[in-house]
Amino acid sequence: MDDDREDSDDAYFLVPSEHVKLKPKNSVMDDDHEASGGTHLLDPSEYLKLKPKKSILKQPSAEESKRIAEDRAHFDEMNIIATHHPADKDYGHMKIEEPKTPYHGYSDSEDDADIHATKAPRRVSLVGAVDPVKLAESIEAGTSIQPSCLGKNLPDDDSEIELTPEQIAHKCEFEKKRKMHYNEGAALLRARELLAKDEESME
Repeated sequence: MDDDREDSDDAYFLVPSEHVKLKPKNSVMDDDHEASGGTHLLDPSEYLKLKPKKSILKQPSAEESKRIAEDRAHFDEMNIIATHHPADKDYGHMKIEEPKTPYHGYSDSEDDADIHATKAPRRVSLVGAVDPVKLAESIEAGTSIQPSCLGKNLPDDDSEIELTPEQIAHKCEFEKKRKMHYNEGAALLRARELLAKDEESME
């Protein structure tokens, strides 16, 4: 095996288990190697500088590159200019006049004012609140009072003065049905009774 190595112009790297044959192409060291007539090991970093014989990537042939160029989109620019930019064009220039959007533009001064406003203490109006004297009297008497602002302009559900007897009967019937529908406790009891009856009938 050593004789084969000396006869060829190839370089070898010695690996503990086998010989790896490396054949650099177009390297400066090839000329030195041929001139000296001896065999020597090349520096592996020299192989990084060498160019490969053939690229790994497939290079398109001239016919393929021509076909690819034909497949691409082509634009008739003169036709586009004539169609969309004629000299006597009298369309596409209409300006639509609309009222401006009704919002207040943003300004830094407003932002600063908002920051200062949040730091200032809030003023609360107590107009229409509960009178403390009346509240104390009602607590002593054991009755409750409503604030004057509450209860104003609210419809009274108990006022059935304007309703006809038919409407009152319909309303009562509706309330009974609603109570039955939303009575979940009774529904659970009925479900348990039905399950118990089913188990008894199975036995």
